[in-house]
Amino acid sequence: SHQWSIAPCEYMNTSAIPREVLQEMEFSADTGIFYDLLPPGYHLDDTRPIEVSGSSGASALELNSTLPASVTDYTVTPNFRGTGRDLVTFHVKSERAAHDNLFISQYTYTGFTIHFWTQVSYFDVDENAVSNLCVYQRGDKRAMVGDVAFSDMRGYGVDPGKYEVNGEFVMTDLDDSGVEHPKSAMYYSTPVHPTIVETLQDGLYKYVRGNSGQWGTYDQTDLEGTYHYQILLETADGGTTSEVVLYSMMCWKTPRTPAVPRARQRAGRACCRMWM
Repeated sequence: SHQWSIAPCEYMNTSAIPREVLQEMEFSADTGIFYDLLPPGYHLDDTRPIEVSGSSGASALELNSTLPASVTDYTVTPNFRGTGRDLVTFHVKSERAAHDNLFISQYTYTGFTIHFWTQVSYFDVDENAVSNLCVYQRGDKRAMVGDVAFSDMRGYGVDPGKYEVNGEFVMTDLDDSGVEHPKSAMYYSTPVHPTIVETLQDGLYKYVRGNSGQWGTYDQTDLEGTYHYQILLETADGGTTSEVVLYSMMCWKTPRTPAVPRARQRAGRACCRMWM
């Protein structure tokens, strides 16, 4: 699983405008729409929480409980416009009073922060950098004012030129309004490059059988004797797997080295202890 954080906001370079004036100006973004074209192989994990709040400027990656918001709807469009990638669309709204989704500090901010989770299988991970593409749009379709994006995607402003997939600009006219790049939308992207790719299988077990004659995680045997390993791979919920390669580190004897199995004398008999 991988968690994504997106936090676009609009801001005014002032905190001197009274709140009631900002409300009359309808500067507040009371609703918003996120469009995220996930990298190839990534899919929304809807078993994990989708969290959203109003934006709070420089700390926008943190959910701010003083600016409550909620997800009203979300959809997943597989193979969006022939890209082979999922487009996830989130509709969000502020839970504050009308025109009051405002955070006022040194500057005045409005917008949203959203956190959600995705899953990707081991075989679908692309170790080469691919771009995650995202568009945020005001729900009222009003033009952006002083837009900026605080996000772990680290993108800023409008740059549709980054949104070419397989030679086509796909992140355009997402609301079917006929306007390719509306002024009510903010575009940003970032390369996604996994740094560690590894498998994890909860159903992988390794046992040893020595002098006891029983399978377990620990046993002992004579130095000149024999012992046996058993490796068990179980798939979850009756699933199947194929073309599996299992690797196992074998036991060895090294006297006076506590970190590895070592020779000992017990009841006048040399033995080798084994840990799995």
